[in-house]
Amino acid sequence: MTESTTEPGSAITSRGLHSVAPAWQPGLRQTPWLAIMLLFVILACMGASACVIIISNEQTTASWKVQPTVLLAVLSSILNFTLVVDRC
Repeated sequence: MTESTTEPGSAITSRGLHSVAPAWQPGLRQTPWLAIMLLFVILACMGASACVIIISNEQTTASWKVQPTVLLAVLSSILNFTLVVDRC
């Protein structure tokens, strides 16, 4: 009775032990561009929200074309959407 053990990501075929996933190759091809782009969107929304709060401090809302609360709501929606997409 022999026990066969394989490494994770490997499979035994009629030709022997073969890796199922291709080996990692360095370079820009395998860079997670979507995740990097979403990270920058998240950081931009956070920075823009902070700027709106800092700039609108002790100003009347009549002096703004668009109220700061509306800007914060839009930025918050974009931030929430990118966080949901980033988890997928």
